[in-house]
Amino acid sequence: MSEEKTQQMAVSICQRIRNYFIFTAIVLIFLIWSGEISNLITTKLFSTTKDDVEIAAKVTETIFVMVAAFALIILNFGRDIDLHNFIDENTFRTRHKVGKIIYKEMISLAELLNAPGQAKMTDKRKEVMRLFYHFVNNQSNQEKLRSLAFTYWEQYFVNLYIMFFCVIGFLCSLAVVIVQRKLQMISLSPLFFLIIGLTVWLRTKSSLLKRIYDLPRNQIGEIRFSNAEEFKEQVKKRFGDQIINS
Repeated sequence: MSEEKTQQMAVSICQRIRNYFIFTAIVLIFLIWSGEISNLITTKLFSTTKDDVEIAAKVTETIFVMVAAFALIILNFGRDIDLHNFIDENTFRTRHKVGKIIYKEMISLAELLNAPGQAKMTDKRKEVMRLFYHFVNNQSNQEKLRSLAFTYWEQYFVNLYIMFFCVIGFLCSLAVVIVQRKLQMISLSPLFFLIIGLTVWLRTKSSLLKRIYDLPRNQIGEIRFSNAEEFKEQVKKRFGDQIINS
């Protein structure tokens, strides 16, 4: 993926998951301080006194501003430590699997076209990946598939964050419910987080991952039908002459 597009995708991911984080935080706040918040709403927000209404509005506004600011800090920190890739590596390992697909399909294409130097590709995994991105990032006939790639990967990383928030929300809310030992509507939040997390996990597993795995195969198929000669020249340049001279 191009550097510019990758940065745009990272920004878009942060913007999308910020709302999920704020939602999770607000649910937990209501769960922990449900009594105090209910008292604030009943005694202040619906009060006929103007000062009480203003106090309630300021408190509510302050809570939302604090949660939003905390969300930005957490999301920026998550991006700095590459959290979505860490989650991927410890769950679906999609990046690793896609890399294997690209590696195998590119070598298969070189063998099919009998490209000069194809026998030397097996020991040059990184160069094989560079060859793949040389075509998918720079060829105009790859534009549609390239756009799909960014769409699928963005949704995948957003889904990872949603599942991460659901796990955190489930564990925290379950702990609070157990400690408080109160049966109220907000006590169903652990089940709520569990259902959302499982739903996103199932949809990712059954649908999105298949499209992500099929995409590089389609991109390499496009290279075969539209850029076969250039592909053979690039294989010779990157693998054939390079190995002979060494």
